[in-house]
Amino acid sequence: MMKHYWSWGLCFVLLLIGGQSSGVAQSSPDVAPDQLLLKDYRPRSIFKVPVTQVNRALFPVIDVHSHPYVQSPSQVEQWIRNMDEVGVARSVVMVGATGKTFDDAVRLFGKYPDRFELWCGIDYQGFDQPGFADRAIAELERCHRLGAVGVGELSDKGRGLRGIRGNVDGFPMHIDDPRMDPILERCADLRLPINIHVGEDKWIGGLLKFCVPVRQKAA
Repeated sequence: MMKHYWSWGLCFVLLLIGGQSSGVAQSSPDVAPDQLLLKDYRPRSIFKVPVTQVNRALFPVIDVHSHPYVQSPSQVEQWIRNMDEVGVARSVVMVGATGKTFDDAVRLFGKYPDRFELWCGIDYQGFDQPGFADRAIAELERCHRLGAVGVGELSDKGRGLRGIRGNVDGFPMHIDDPRMDPILERCADLRLPINIHVGEDKWIGGLLKFCVPVRQKAA
């Protein structure tokens, strides 16, 4: 019961804060809340406090969590220009995949090894078959030879590793499954750090499902 009251109390605070910051001018005031795009959302604070606009980092920055959002060399070049503009020296691109997907990323970003670090994934094919670890390690080593300097982003939000073929309802294997031990040990041998997206607390999903519609109506 106390947990229930706590969730409602937190939601009320979020709504109150949201109402204070969004009861304000937006670039498109006639647009319905559920149609307003994030890029067009321009809240104006009601607080009278000094505002410091930081357009560029004082020191070189490393973006430690990015993904292969671009698909062409020209888009990669634009990405680099964006990094230069705000002071990002290097971006860690978590491909989170092996095989052709990782190979394509190498071809796309490999021209700029001083600006992009590529992280591969783990090949889960045949995870329920004999020899799974040996095959996964062989592909891991191949990606490492191609330039992978880390492994990620792996994803296990509580129901199992995403990316396993057929892993829709059963979610058969977690990161601490014994079948993963030799693969993780090989990552350590190759000095490959691993990034894992773990599960959020269960109550967050329910709270957000409640808050979003209410906040939209309040707006």
